[in-house]
Amino acid sequence: MKTLDLGCGNDKLSGAVGVDIDPNSKADILHDLNVMPYPFENNEFDYVRMKHSLEHLRDIKEVLNEVIRITKPKGKILLQYPHFSSESAYTNYDHKHYLGLSSFMNFPHLKLLRKELHWSPSNKRWWYRLIDKLITSLANINQGYAERFWCYYVGGFFECVVMFEVVK
Repeated sequence: MKTLDLGCGNDKLSGAVGVDIDPNSKADILHDLNVMPYPFENNEFDYVRMKHSLEHLRDIKEVLNEVIRITKPKGKILLQYPHFSSESAYTNYDHKHYLGLSSFMNFPHLKLLRKELHWSPSNKRWWYRLIDKLITSLANINQGYAERFWCYYVGGFFECVVMFEVVK
């Protein structure tokens, strides 16, 4: 399975081709993801991950169309990005978009496989992990309610994780 990690930074997936603009990252290929086309052939990858990189880019629609172009039919695209209620969404001056769980639900050529809200980044304290697991589980029972109302009572959700299958 040929894997691509777009905006990999120093957290590149093992065995993946990593792409980033930062020369200090673990990228195999240095490329500005705002510049099209990406240096790959059509239908080249089985799996593409964009972990906390999409919100930094200028034109999300153009980027997703390019990711679809380089992903094989029935290939998977994993998007991870800060939830709009997260403090991290607003405290990074480089973030250009504030996104929710349903931001890409009607995007052409993408079939939703799963979507999740995550309450908190990992923490080493057992009791904090327990609270995180509880809040994350409850939020994903009714994601619409959690996004609309509940996120303001639990201090916001850290991230959205969305998996799509490419339909061509």
